[in-house]
Amino acid sequence: KLKAEATKMDEEDFEFGKKVVELLQKLFAKMALTKHKHTDIWDILQAFPADYRSGEQQDVTETIRFVFDKLGGGDQALLREVFAGELQEKIQCRECGKMKVREEIFTDLVLPVPTAEQAKESGIVPTMQKLLEERLKCEEMDDPNNLVTCEHCQKKTFAVKWSE
Repeated sequence: KLKAEATKMDEEDFEFGKKVVELLQKLFAKMALTKHKHTDIWDILQAFPADYRSGEQQDVTETIRFVFDKLGGGDQALLREVFAGELQEKIQCRECGKMKVREEIFTDLVLPVPTAEQAKESGIVPTMQKLLEERLKCEEMDDPNNLVTCEHCQKKTFAVKWSE
């Protein structure tokens, strides 16, 4: 549903989203009702801007962000419920122990994937679990040149930071 007092861009995004959803519905119906192992996405690609039809590989993260944005982004409950996650970034003051919590909603999670050379040097093949643990690990913020200002004790201090 198009929001009240929609701008021209909102209207264009709404029309794009509506068209892509209709094309996906047809595609999924075709896949469900026929015995084809593969299907052609040509019609869906034609709905996208020319950059996406150039034949060059596109970044999947940028593409999905583009599509989600055109479908209404975080304002759409279905996108939030199906494709989004929530992290809490926590920073704890080493001086007073008070913790600051910041919630972050995400549709993609950047994981620290080592290069092939780094993996070979370490002798460890990274698994999704290990990459996720690395992303969420506890980090000591103990650089004297980059202290955290605690909102509770009002001091520049060392801290610990992690995500859950």
